Amino acid sequence: MSQAPDPRDVPDRSFVALAGRTSSDHALDPSSLIRTVRGDVAGLQIEDAQIIKLCRDQALAVVEIAALLRRPLGFATVVLSRLIDQHRVSVHHSPASPPAQSSTASDDFFDSSQGQELLERVLGGLQRLR
Repeated sequence: MSQAPDPRDVPDRSFVALAGRTSSDHALDPSSLIRTVRGDVAGLQIEDAQIIKLCRDQALAVVEIAALLRRPLGFATVVLSRLIDQHRVSVHHSPASPPAQSSTASDDFFDSSQGQELLERVLGGLQRLR
């Protein structure tokens, strides 16, 4: 009879899905809209295929995609970055939200003026979902 694997020996699903990547190659604002360009899902990872299907009929904000996948925003941005590189999705930045600046410093997110603006945009998007 075989024993269940030790949980410490099983890689985290997120780590596997992201192929070890921890950052996005593209500056994606949480309110940027994503739309499917190529709808074929054969051979894609589960999360990639889910995003392709979600954005096939309507553009969704990055933060909405993360919520629908029930994954952290950072996870969604890394997967979206991969799909952008594969030319499977396109990004549309709203005039109210210019493209996010690429940054490796997490302190930039907590800048009080930018943080407040981001929270207000996210709140507005969530209210429109009702």
